[in-house]
Formats: sequence, C-alpha cells, structure tokens
Amino acid sequence: MVVALLLVGIAVVVTHWPALGARALTFDDDEYLLDNEVVQQPSWGNASRFLAEVLRPSTVQGYYQPLTMISLMLDCVRGGTPSNLRPFHETSLALHVMNTWLVIGILYLLFGRLTVAAVVGLVFGVHPMTVEPVAWVGERKTILAGFFALWSVLSYVRYVRTNRWGWYGVATTGFVLALLSKPTAVPLALVMVALDAWPLRRSNSRHSLWEKVPFLALAGIFALVTIVSQRHMERVALSSFSAGQTLLLMFHNPLFYIGHMTWPSRLSPLYPFPEVISFANVALLVAVIANVLLFVALLISLRWTRALLIGWLCYLILLFPTLLNKGYSPSVAWDKYAYLPAIGLLMILAWAVGLGYDLVWAARGPKVASGVVIGAAVVLAGLEFAGTRAYLRQWRDTLTLHQYMASLAPRSVPVRYNLGLAYAEKGDVPAAMTEFKQAIALNANHVGAHGSLANLLLRLNRPTEAATHLVRALELDPSLVMARNSLANVLAMQGRHEEAFAQYQEVLRINPDYVNGHRNYGLMLRMVGKNELAAVHLARVIELGAGDASVHNQLGLALAALGRREEAGIHFRKAARLAPDWPEPRLNETRLRAAATATAPVEHSTRAGLSSSEEGGQDARPPRTATYPGR
Repeated sequence: MVVALLLVGIAVVVTHWPALGARALTFDDDEYLLDNEVVQQPSWGNASRFLAEVLRPSTVQGYYQPLTMISLMLDCVRGGTPSNLRPFHETSLALHVMNTWLVIGILYLLFGRLTVAAVVGLVFGVHPMTVEPVAWVGERKTILAGFFALWSVLSYVRYVRTNRWGWYGVATTGFVLALLSKPTAVPLALVMVALDAWPLRRSNSRHSLWEKVPFLALAGIFALVTIVSQRHMERVALSSFSAGQTLLLMFHNPLFYIGHMTWPSRLSPLYPFPEVISFANVALLVAVIANVLLFVALLISLRWTRALLIGWLCYLILLFPTLLNKGYSPSVAWDKYAYLPAIGLLMILAWAVGLGYDLVWAARGPKVASGVVIGAAVVLAGLEFAGTRAYLRQWRDTLTLHQYMASLAPRSVPVRYNLGLAYAEKGDVPAAMTEFKQAIALNANHVGAHGSLANLLLRLNRPTEAATHLVRALELDPSLVMARNSLANVLAMQGRHEEAFAQYQEVLRINPDYVNGHRNYGLMLRMVGKNELAAVHLARVIELGAGDASVHNQLGLALAALGRREEAGIHFRKAARLAPDWPEPRLNETRLRAAATATAPVEHSTRAGLSSSEEGGQDARPPRTATYPGR
C-alpha cells in the first residue's frame, strides 16, 4: 500500500511540477490575494476575523469560507505574495497529492483491490482537469474542501467497515472542515446514503438513517448561512436566464464535464455560454436527449448492478450546487466544479476496471491481469501527462493565460476585459485600450471596461474622453468610489470646482473612510482657500494611516493659514522626516518661524497633487482581475 501511494504521489508531483512556477492570476484572485490586505497581513486577529464574519464576509464576497482564507494567510507567512506565488502553489500541490491518496484509500476500502484503486487514483491525479485547482490561487477553496470531504468519506467507510464510533467522529469532523472551506460540500451526506446502497450494501435500517442526521443538520445550517451571506452581497447579474434556460444548462453541464474528462482538449478557466439557450441549439437538444437516454439506461442496468446508477448519482449530487446561480457567472462551466464530484465517476471506473481485471485473471492468471491493468494505466497516464504539461504552459504568466483564453473565446467579454487588464499591468497601453474597447463593443454596459479605459485615457492626458467613460461607469454602478473620485479629479483639472466638490462629497458619503477621497477633497479645498475644511479632511487621511510627506505639508499650510502655527510646525517637521530630500517642508517651517515675528507668508507647496489611479490610489482602475463572486 505504501509503495503504491508513494509511486502515485511521485507521478502526480512530477506531472504538476511546472505549476510551482506559474505566475498567472485570473478571476477572483484580487479578492483572495491581490487586494486582500487581511490575507497578506497574517495575525491571530485576522484569522479570528475570518472565523467571526459568518453572514457578512468583508474581505471576500460569496460565502463563508474561513479555512480557505486562513490557509492562504499561512502561505503568506511562508513568504507568499502577489509577486511570489510559489508558496501558494506548493500548498495546493501538496493538497492535491493527498487528495489523490484519499481517492485511492476510498476505492481500496470500497472494492478491496489495491492495484485497481492505485491506477484509478493515478488517472485522477495527473488528469489535465486538475490543473485549475492547483495552479489557480483563488481556487484553494476547491482543493481544500475536496481534501476534507474525501477525508470525511474515507472515515465514514472505515466506520461502516469497522463499526468503530471513533471513525464516525472523524468523518463528522472532516465534513465540518469541508464546509468551513467551501459550502459546495453540503450534499456530502446524501453521497453517504448512496454509498450505503452500493457498494457498502447496508440495509436501510433506522440506525443507518439516524447516522446521517448530524450530517444533514450541519448541511442545513451551512446551506442557510450561504443563502443569507449571498443575499447580503452587492452583485449585479451578468445574464438573465429563464427557469427553462437554467434547466437546459443543468442538462448541459454534467455531460460537458464528462466530455472534457474523456477528451481534455481546449481546457480553459472560462467557457462562454451558448449564444442560443433553447431547443433551437442542437447541442443543448442533444444534451437533453442524451441525459434522458442515459437515465433510462442506468435504470435498466439495475438488473445487473447498482454501480452505474449509484456512481452517476454521487456525481450529480456533488455537482448540483454548482449548477445553480448561472446568472452571476461569466462561464457556463468551470473545471474546478468537477474536482470533488469526480469521485462518483471514479467509483464507476474502479468497478469497471475491477470487472476487466477479474476477466483477465480468470483467463490468463493474476500476473497477466495486473500487467494489463498497470500497462493500460501507464499509457493513459502518459497521455494525461502530456495534456497536463501543455495546459500548465498557459499558466506561466497572466498575459499568456488570457491570450490563450481569448484565442478560445474571442467574443467573451470577461476574457477581453481581463486580457486588457493583463496588457495594462505589463504597460502595453495601446493593446490594453484595444481590448477594453472590444469589451465595450461586445457589451456597452460593462462597468469595468469603461472604468479601465478611462484610467488609461487619464494616463495619456485625455481627461475629456476619460470623463465620458467615467460618467457611463457611474450610470451603470453609482457605488463605484474609485471611478467617482477620478471623475472629481477630472472636473477639478477642468476648473469645475463646485461639480468636483459634489463628487468628492458623494465619494465620502458612500465610503467615509476612503483615503483618496479625503486626500483629494482636502487638496482641492486648499487650492481654493477653504483651509478650515481642508484641514479636517487632510487630518482624516493621517488618521487613516495614509499620511505621507505631501499630506503633512499641505495640512501644515492649511493650519498656518488659519493661524494655528504651532500645529502647522508639527506637520512641517513630520513631512521633513518622511521626505528628508524634499526641501519644501523645511522652507515652510522657516517661513512659519519668520511669520511669527514678521509678516513673511508661508508659501504654497508645489508638491500637492490629486490622487488618481497613477498617484496615491487606484481610483479609476478596477481590480486587476475581474471578480465574479459566489462560486
């Protein structure tokens, strides 16, 4: 057993080794790492915050997933940063290896054949569809929840085989930890019921049903928490589907994943929705017919075995939570969604391989049977190795990944938008502008594309054009404080002070602690001589921990103009300490002292400037990756 686990583990590590050097960031990585200061600043307090924020998670949208966030925080302790992703990938690869071992353990306990369990586990471990959970930082939730869920299933099977309640307790603990990692593990209790029917073949006694009550109760609690937390999110539907269209997509996805499992080509982090979602779409019509025929065939198969139906049901049960809420997703399917549900299909595969093993054993003996099974597995694993390595090459950096995605889905708005962000991050402004314009051409109501294009136009000193896109972005989403702050900056540059003031005030109404709002409003007030109010906002910037030399110098000037010279001197000296090579704060302090005995004025600083996306903040720039919450 140990040798088999070791060999399979080595094969998985070797196959996925390039993932350790992957530098690609994509959807949701901003929430999980890039812009999540709580994750990047590990502490007991921040870990407690993740655990305490049950119904309203403040740092990542979607649902309660504290263990996922804490695990990412621990990787930051090991040196993980947005520019050094290796610690995150090391943890994810280690979890994937352990998940592969757990799959082998489950199949061995269920069927009693180590060779069969090992080769099926190998097929799972090196499959190209497992690249996404390993190489995608934000998908730690998938691979961590998978680890605890598989641990729970293995412990449950051990409990049934040994009738030792300690294993039942371990199974329950694993289930709780899976739910704390990602709530898509909710249906796991139903999988245990299915396993009782086959292959555990337990009678449907009251005892076996009562065993599931704690699991079902926990599932109900976490399902309720997920529903409530998602209702608290501020999110905009990306698409509007009727009940009939949603049902069609539910028929489509299970077969879509199986197609990619059997022929894993053109894999991508995003698959566009069909342009026509109705029976007029031949592919969807075929999917419905195929599902009906498959279900009939599975019912007929009960004459000979429960394996096919139970394995299929386990697959569908675990897949079901991800078949909902399609209106809030930019993708019709995600490879990561098939990671845990694959255990149902792996059970069918193990059963089928076991039948073949027995047939060859009966005809040619055990050595030949083992040789055939292992040989076939090695060939298949070799093909998977090639596919996995080819896909991993697309994850070497963000730009490469999004160029690859665009080659597969050229009319996908999220793909075009994210490709534009990748170009902007690389400093290729013309290419980025082209992508943002294409995204707007495909969807004139894409808020992020308007905001990002405005940001680039501001960099090119084209404020009038930028204002057009900022206004449109705010029409679509009035709560965008960064875009509104940038619009206020543009109005200020155009000399439209009262309009700029109104926008700054709205920014601070939406977010009273928005640093750049206070900074820019305070600087504008200083420019027009409204020093008393300017001092209030500049002081607030310092209170929020963003007081640089320029802010202290400007606050000193405002206080000096109000005759509060002692306080002004404190801020001039603070500015001088923060920027020792900048002479202006010292000159202003000298003039302040002279003004105490004469009438020498304190000069205005030339270092003042409005904080926009290029200095002091990220006002017009949306997240570096598009965020689609709730997955």
